[in-house]
Amino acid sequence: MSNRKPDGAGLRWISAAPHRLFFFLASLLLLLASAWWAMVLVLRLFGTAMLGAIAPTLVHATAMLYTFL
Repeated sequence: MSNRKPDGAGLRWISAAPHRLFFFLASLLLLLASAWWAMVLVLRLFGTAMLGAIAPTLVHATAMLYTFL
């Protein structure tokens, strides 16, 4: 087994086609939004809430809208 990266891996592979960067960023946003929403739900389970100026449901809806569509 070799520890070499495949020839197409890395930043050059992402920038080779314009849509790849946006799919990568949307996937990253989906991952971050899912982790944040899981934290909100766990905190609600223990009877506490996150401090914030925006309601978590609005942030969740917006993040899911822009990551899935």
